Amino acid sequence: RDCLLSRGLGDVYKRQGYGTQKKVNVTGSVSTIDASTFEKRPVVSASVALQGMAPGVTVTTPSGAPGADGGAIRIRGINSFGGSSTAPLVLIDGIEGSLDSVDPVLIESISILKDAASSSIYGSRAANGVILVTTKRSSTERFTVTYKGTVGWQSPTDLPETVNALEYRELTNAMNLQDGNAPTYDDESMALYRKNMGKDPDLYPNTDWQDAVLTGSGLSHSHTVSLGIGSERVRMLTTLGYVDQNGIIETTDFQRYTFRNNADVKFNDKLSMKLDLSFSNGDRRSSPYQGTIFNYMNTRSADIPNQFSTGLYNGLGLQGNNPVALMLEGGQNKNNTLRLSGAITLTYEPVEWLSLQGMLAPRYATTNKHNWKKPVTTYQDMEGTATLTSTPYATLTESGSRAFYGNYNFLMTFKKNFSGHDLKLILGAERNTYDYKYLSAYRQVFNYPDYDQIDVGEIENMDNSGHRYEWAIQSYFGRLNYNFKERYLLEANLRIDGSSRFSKSNRWGYFPSVSGAWRISEEPFMENAKHILDGLKIRASYGTLGNQNLAGGDAASYYPTTPNLALGHISMNGTPASLVTLNTLANPDIKWETTTMLDVGVDVTLFSKLNITADWYRKNTDDILMKLDIPAGVGLNAPYQNAGKVRNTGWELSIGYNNRWRDFTFGVQANVSDVKNEIVDMRGKTSTSGVLRNL
Repeated sequence: RDCLLSRGLGDVYKRQGYGTQKKVNVTGSVSTIDASTFEKRPVVSASVALQGMAPGVTVTTPSGAPGADGGAIRIRGINSFGGSSTAPLVLIDGIEGSLDSVDPVLIESISILKDAASSSIYGSRAANGVILVTTKRSSTERFTVTYKGTVGWQSPTDLPETVNALEYRELTNAMNLQDGNAPTYDDESMALYRKNMGKDPDLYPNTDWQDAVLTGSGLSHSHTVSLGIGSERVRMLTTLGYVDQNGIIETTDFQRYTFRNNADVKFNDKLSMKLDLSFSNGDRRSSPYQGTIFNYMNTRSADIPNQFSTGLYNGLGLQGNNPVALMLEGGQNKNNTLRLSGAITLTYEPVEWLSLQGMLAPRYATTNKHNWKKPVTTYQDMEGTATLTSTPYATLTESGSRAFYGNYNFLMTFKKNFSGHDLKLILGAERNTYDYKYLSAYRQVFNYPDYDQIDVGEIENMDNSGHRYEWAIQSYFGRLNYNFKERYLLEANLRIDGSSRFSKSNRWGYFPSVSGAWRISEEPFMENAKHILDGLKIRASYGTLGNQNLAGGDAASYYPTTPNLALGHISMNGTPASLVTLNTLANPDIKWETTTMLDVGVDVTLFSKLNITADWYRKNTDDILMKLDIPAGVGLNAPYQNAGKVRNTGWELSIGYNNRWRDFTFGVQANVSDVKNEIVDMRGKTSTSGVLRNL
């Protein structure tokens, strides 16, 4: 377990890369969030539960749609731009994955590694920070059954206030008069509207577009059942979960089924094994017109009718885009994502001071999308005079992708303690592989518009596409920890990464870091202040991280150093001919993005109840991978280059108070941070510029 809490402060552990460390002996900047945080926040996406829980960690949710309400996590600002990924590395029980794929109920603790010293052992994947997730395991030698369920409703948090139809017309006239123009609505029509509004919805409508569109229940409920068994040699925790989330518009919802089995086997005093299996299946449903629906809901006036008394939907004044008709009759987008992962870890301790550990962790994910968009006809009167059709014909895109990840690592851990000197050395090797395959098919014009199958669409203008991408990273790493009487602390890390994305001359990156701390409170001269000052630690770290993740998702982002040829066909005099074209330039000279970070911090504990942590840091990212402008006469797309520079400077402060009176426990925590993201150099490119600030 990553977080073992007991009465003594020295017994609290924090999870670090490839191991754990006593909290008092941590020399880097690490924030830990325990299970109680997630139990108090009934959320579907685990990333949302991190909002406000750790200084320097920003979580933004671009959408509130069911199944798409996960947060974008940024640790200490944005480190890169121009095509490189800015997302932190997420490891779930040591396996890379998506934080939102984990049922929040299953999380035991989360550790957030924020500085270079704590992250550099992950090297090329840690430039944007690291999030370590530990799931719950069986901790007893008896049979247990646990159930947890939540029920809630979602509603819009902030909607613009709108006026009714009569107020809209009165304000329109007032606006015209103020501009020196004649009123749009004369006195006679205004008098008729006052008399008949609400009585004749066809001729004198008073439409509340928000009420008409936001008809979804917003009901959300989740259920989790855990079965735990244990003995002296074998412990196992099996968990089944189900989530059902309905949107605030009728045609959006999300369902997810999860299964997780964590097993621990102790063969003897020297050999043990962990066997973990995880499965999740999520189905998300949304409208292909979702953006248009919300736009028109808040921008159309109340004197425009929605639905005539004859049942026909109005399109007059809406450019044919009636949001309610689009929502109910415009088709459906369906997205199914299935994830399966497993990990087997063997640990052998031949002697007390040596541990050998090997892990094999494959992971598989597949996504199938069904995007069905139907034309919706609206009318300008109750008799059925057609106005516009939202799209000229129905379209269907079916796509499927599958990704296979391989993670294999081996660790050797040496421990030795003598005369107050504590030494720990970790040496390891790791290999990560990725194999991605994608296939899609497209049809348009369906003579049977209610039958959304590819074969029903006409073959004219049909399309299909597919591709396959791969990458691999080979790594070697080591960490040395030293402390003297838990008073003077030193840590050094080195990671060497080789990426298939770069040419042989630039393939390997070297990412060192060093950190130290002085626990002043453990000095003999502080003994008389122990009843007030339980802990005082000053720490500092400096290190280098790397980044090779290009977020383009195309061939150029997977193979940026190699020319990529595009294949196609063309008809010449009625005869099909094959085409091979070079569309994008390659750059064999690109290399790793590098991030160097300096961090200085202090940890204070007063009266065993008040905890204060403060940090100041400066982070410089050089050689950012981006595409610069090139002359149009080249006739090809620009390649990636090492061109940009970013500097992040910031500070963090966390203050927490915890106390207990008999059976009553009280705790409060406040976090505040500031980071200044400054783009220092873009080699003359101006599409992204300026200073971004976030508090």
